[in-house]
Amino acid sequence: MSLPDPIRIGALCRLTGATPKAVRLYEALGLIPSPARDEAGYRLYRQEQLDAVSLIRQAQALGFRLAELQALAQQAPLLEAVSLGLAREGLAKKQAALAAQIQQLQALQSRLQDFDGLLAQAHELACACPQLQAYKALKTPRKKK
Repeated sequence: MSLPDPIRIGALCRLTGATPKAVRLYEALGLIPSPARDEAGYRLYRQEQLDAVSLIRQAQALGFRLAELQALAQQAPLLEAVSLGLAREGLAKKQAALAAQIQQLQALQSRLQDFDGLLAQAHELACACPQLQAYKALKTPRKKK
């Protein structure tokens, strides 16, 4: 979408799904260029800020932290700093981290299944143990007739 005229923070938020607090944070962190202000002091956002906020929101949805984006923004304005090479490098790192996390979760799932098997075996042994059965019989109150 192309903005013909500058917009205020409310309109920017409606277009990007960000909150005003988030937009001000992005500005404070240097992730978006500081907007111009009108005579009343309201921030006026242009296409450049709209595109940067949209990029930040998409990157966050993919798991990028603001600190990671801030490191890019220190090199150049965020939209200029995110070259195809840097973007692919960042995506490759995220994919590797996700693959490692999936591997850890699969290992955890395997350990949980093993533990479930151990619990089932322990239950079977406990149910078959004559001493335990005798103990349970002693502890169970008898019904009066």
